[in-house]
Amino acid sequence: MSEDIVHGLGWVRQERATKKCGKCRKLLLLLLFATKPKTTELYGTCNPCRLENADRKRKKYAAAKATRNAALEADVTPTTLVCDGCGPKPFAAFGLNPTTGKPLTLCKPCNVKMIAKKVEYQKTEAGKAARKRAKTSKKGKAREKRYKTSKKGKAKTKRSVDRHMDRYRESTAMRMDATIMNASNRLISGRSMTSPKFLQRTSFASEQQYFDVLEATFAHGMNFKNHGPVWEVEHKIPREAYDFDDPDDVKCCWSAKNVHAMTVAGNDEKSWKLIDEYIAAAGVENFPKAWNGKVPDAAFKAAHNAKMMAWKMLADEEAAGERSSGSDDDDDDDDAAMGERPSGSDDEDAAWALATSGEKLVHHSGFGPWADSD
Repeated sequence: MSEDIVHGLGWVRQERATKKCGKCRKLLLLLLFATKPKTTELYGTCNPCRLENADRKRKKYAAAKATRNAALEADVTPTTLVCDGCGPKPFAAFGLNPTTGKPLTLCKPCNVKMIAKKVEYQKTEAGKAARKRAKTSKKGKAREKRYKTSKKGKAKTKRSVDRHMDRYRESTAMRMDATIMNASNRLISGRSMTSPKFLQRTSFASEQQYFDVLEATFAHGMNFKNHGPVWEVEHKIPREAYDFDDPDDVKCCWSAKNVHAMTVAGNDEKSWKLIDEYIAAAGVENFPKAWNGKVPDAAFKAAHNAKMMAWKMLADEEAAGERSSGSDDDDDDDDAAMGERPSGSDDEDAAWALATSGEKLVHHSGFGPWADSD
């Protein structure tokens, strides 16, 4: 008998194999049993019974929620509530939604467990992908639009703009960085044909040299017309590493070997990171003065990364405190609900310690890592 026939008979025998359902007690084909996602084992109950059980639970929780909401709307404080995680609990065991003032659907212990699981999931690739889908979905965009146009959202935007302008007025480095970036954007877009100040403050001898350097690094599909939506000016050694109060450092940052074109997604991914490949390509002559001509070691990179993460985390924490905690896909609100930051990588822990230590975060360019470019 040929091997194909043997394999075929084995498949037939497997298709005809049976298993008793733990719910309805019927002897059914294996095809009616789903596989557990984390193992190769089959569930003990058949698919119809599992669906029936899930539907029954949904109806039970919906009825309990309706009863609870009816009591709350009647301004009657119930003595007990049904936790979606563990069943009936005293009313005092439930936290309140800070936006609506209504009790949460999970008791405090179950809520902490749920948040911890959610934080761990969002660290995975699947969690990151799900979060991105949620934010870019129609519902996610509509939710963000509602928040931005709300009184609370407008107030937050005004505070953010005011803080930015305060830093801008106080920091000569920030004004220098912004001036050069604006001049670069005007040249690339064609709004300005020449920019003597751009040439004076950077290492480029002419506007044409700047264009040639960028064009030489264009990937497929890039051109000067799609600057912004498709690509951005990226610095191999990030701007955050330079002292923009030092004209020589500024020229090193804006040198022919340190700037190139990169996709928006690539620039977002690289961000403020110090990557050996890019550092070597920029050349030792374009190193920031603070490096003393030496390639940063692991400890230096960790400190740089922690400082940049601290900037970002401070902004995220501030934003989390200003947003409603009712969003299902906002882990900043979850952290705030737990009252602590979940443990992360060593770099994240170092950044958190730096961010909460009260130490002044010195940033030469005046921007945090949430700036449009590196």
